[in-house]
Amino acid sequence: MKTFQQLLALLWPYRWWMILAILLNWGAIASSIGLLMSSAYVISRAALQPSIAELQAAIVGIRLFGILRGLLRYLERLVSHSVHFKLLSKLRLSFYQAIEPHFPAGMSRYSSGELHQQIISDMETLKFFFIRWLAPVFSALFVLFTITLLLRPYDPRLPLITAFFFIMSGWGIPLISSLIVKKSAARLTRKRAEIHLQIVESLQGISDLQTASAWNLRLKLLEKGDRYFLKEQKHIKTIAALQENIIHLLMMSNVAIALWISIPHVNSSSLEGFYLAVIALGIMASFEAVQPLPAASAFQEQSRAAWKQIYKTMNTGEPASTPSKTFHPQSLESVSFENVRFSYDNNKVVLNNLSFEIHKGERILFMGESGEGKSTLINLLLQFYQPQDGKICINKQNLADYDSDSVRQLFTVAHQNTWLFNESIRWNLTMGDLNIPMENIREAAQKAQLDLLIESLPQKYETITGELGFRFSGGERQRLAIARVLLNKAPILILDEPSANLDMHTEKALLAELYKLRDFDQIWTISHRIVDPCFYDRVFILKNGFIIENGYTQSLLNDTNSHFSSYWQVEKSQIG
Repeated sequence: MKTFQQLLALLWPYRWWMILAILLNWGAIASSIGLLMSSAYVISRAALQPSIAELQAAIVGIRLFGILRGLLRYLERLVSHSVHFKLLSKLRLSFYQAIEPHFPAGMSRYSSGELHQQIISDMETLKFFFIRWLAPVFSALFVLFTITLLLRPYDPRLPLITAFFFIMSGWGIPLISSLIVKKSAARLTRKRAEIHLQIVESLQGISDLQTASAWNLRLKLLEKGDRYFLKEQKHIKTIAALQENIIHLLMMSNVAIALWISIPHVNSSSLEGFYLAVIALGIMASFEAVQPLPAASAFQEQSRAAWKQIYKTMNTGEPASTPSKTFHPQSLESVSFENVRFSYDNNKVVLNNLSFEIHKGERILFMGESGEGKSTLINLLLQFYQPQDGKICINKQNLADYDSDSVRQLFTVAHQNTWLFNESIRWNLTMGDLNIPMENIREAAQKAQLDLLIESLPQKYETITGELGFRFSGGERQRLAIARVLLNKAPILILDEPSANLDMHTEKALLAELYKLRDFDQIWTISHRIVDPCFYDRVFILKNGFIIENGYTQSLLNDTNSHFSSYWQVEKSQIG
């Protein structure tokens, strides 16, 4: 019931359209009943060779019901599918609005395959909630009321008998079958999610699978999952087919009992014989409203399982704090961490009692081995995560008090693993903002040491990068990421491992170009190595969540006992 209420709440804004669609569906089925009952009357009565005038009204009724049936069915499909697409739009929008504030902190437990399965398959199931469940159920109730009114003049028992068989066929048998397939439907939804995840991972890792000659093993795993999926699906379909046959048997039993009750009236001359056909065909026509109900019952369980998955994801974690105040400082004077402590999912402490302050115009290097918390600094600055203790401030203002989107506008980040979309180079550099002038794009590409490469391509800036930028090398993708951030006029530039995947000559030339820029109030470099000490004003070295050393670059170089000086000596010896 709770699931039904939650889905109904999504549909509530479209309630009048839903009511209209249900009434149109009822009207179309009622026209079918009228058409068959009128036709039965004309054919049976015509066998007695009455005057044509006696049949005229029924003939007009046949024409009317025939036209109404087609017209109302067309209008019903039009309105129903309008509601159908409105629901799909509302589902997708609600899903995105619910999960977006939780990224990446709250969504880390879900794989991309699981989210893809929910966005595509589960929502494909739920979008039929109105057409396949809500509308058929309410339409059937209206049709039941209609047929009982039509049968009452013939015998008071006929409405009761028809209502019994109608309810058994429309709700009794489907309820029993839904209880039988309930577990299978839940398993089907879970297995579908697993298969989606395995397919996504297989496609993304196909090169590694082929290199390791493991593709056949992976294929067997996919085939095993597919067999299990088909087995559960076959079980559900078998129950559905059996249910359909039982309902057909109930309908014919209803007709037989109705005739058995009516025939004595014919024998006693209280009922004309040609009404037997009218009664029989009226009952059979009314069961048109029952036909979708078995599928609706099976669909109910599938939609329940799908909604539970989506609802669980939409309500993952604690509600995100969303302060309404926006943060737009006139100038950026300082960024500070004050006693910041942070851990992922309350596991190992990544940053412990971290405190520092960086002023306008400074170029900073954060050093440390992998896993020491360097990238966590970026996640905290961008408000993707909140520290468990302490606070992060800009111009002495606590960032937790401000809207995350306005805070993120202060930073432009070149990530180590930048996501490249399957779009043109120009689109990837501008992130879809095609209003940025081409001269600005070319200037950014030149500063990122990328202009000669792009100009050598046949389509130049309109060249498609391919999924995840697979048409480019790791170093070229890194330079595309740097060119992208140069087009973003944020006051703080953050470079996450900017020299990754670059050769020694290119990395030094590229960083020298970047550090000459005066477009940024601060430049932060996150790295595990030193390219050239002259690029940095101050250095912070992280280890085990603590800052074990910090200071001005020249002072640390002059101190032969400093970690930074030792690291630089090792770096110089490796350079040769």
